Amino acid sequence: MKIGFLKKNIGSVVIEATLTLPIMVMMIFFILEMVKVNNAKSAIEAISNQATFSFIANRNTNEFEEIITKHLPGFIQREDVKWYFAVYKDLDTMCAEAPYGLEEIYWPPTEEYLDSDGSNTFNAKKGDLIEFSKKEKPEEAINVSDPNYSTLSGKVFVLTLVCNFRFSSAFVAKIFHGGSNTKAKEGATQSSPDSEGGGKFLLWGRGIGICN
Repeated sequence: MKIGFLKKNIGSVVIEATLTLPIMVMMIFFILEMVKVNNAKSAIEAISNQATFSFIANRNTNEFEEIITKHLPGFIQREDVKWYFAVYKDLDTMCAEAPYGLEEIYWPPTEEYLDSDGSNTFNAKKGDLIEFSKKEKPEEAINVSDPNYSTLSGKVFVLTLVCNFRFSSAFVAKIFHGGSNTKAKEGATQSSPDSEGGGKFLLWGRGIGICN
């Protein structure tokens, strides 16, 4: 009786396994990758928070590498983490018009404002914003003639830290919107997707502060 029962139902068992097994495998990979994504996101937020307090106190990025090393998980490469700044002369200026300090999230698209190791950037800003390039001590690089901008003291800054998260496999990446939550800027070319910032899955953290 038992053998007959197995023979009778083996077909349905195979069909059910064929239909459900891929779904179960996909769910397992999804859960495991979500753990990594959440760990990476928590690390990026911790880095951006601590870096914000450091920049408030010191008005330089000297401690940033130490902060990143302290918090960055082993499965994230250092070159996949970058930061950039926007600096406003005061809170009224930042809140006067959109995006009200909520700067665009992007992978720095050019090398124009990168530091010597190509890892970070200060945004160049014009008009009511301070224009300067990335330096260990950015006050030495402020590019304006107005004496009121001779120091970052009292200025409002928005620090954005981005992580180019790399998935464990192409299969897993397909579960997460194809492994990308960004699009290339208008006019981007396929020959330089990295420089144009498209095709990446970015995790990010942000801090806003007023320099001492």
